[in-house]
Amino acid sequence: MAVMMYILGLSYGAVEMVLSSLGMGIGKTSVYRAVQSVAEQVPGLKREKLLSGYKTKAVGADVTSLHCNGEWVTVGIVVDAVNGMVLSIDELPGEDAEQLKAWLEPILDAVDADVVVRDDADAFKNVSDETGRSQ
Repeated sequence: MAVMMYILGLSYGAVEMVLSSLGMGIGKTSVYRAVQSVAEQVPGLKREKLLSGYKTKAVGADVTSLHCNGEWVTVGIVVDAVNGMVLSIDELPGEDAEQLKAWLEPILDAVDADVVVRDDADAFKNVSDETGRSQ
């Protein structure tokens, strides 16, 4: 899980925080070692290349809040709605429509998605409408 979260864009410290909040005690150094171990096995492993060439017609998007070190952190999650693969887990500055659009639109463009699967949150409806995606 630590390697997956790092590849999806979380820092070593952020991975430590998320896993600790889930009751899995792991330090930044252990996250680093796990990532380096996997990197040796997979030549060219780069998290910025994760979505390169990946295509799907539908993504699922949702936002949640995690309580970390006494503070609430807004986290956005995007998955391939066809097969459930996690495409992105990101810390967000908030969850209003403009912030969600700035976060979600580049992901939608990268995977060439036509449909956004979402809950009934109005902010996601606005993002779908503004980006020309079905919902």
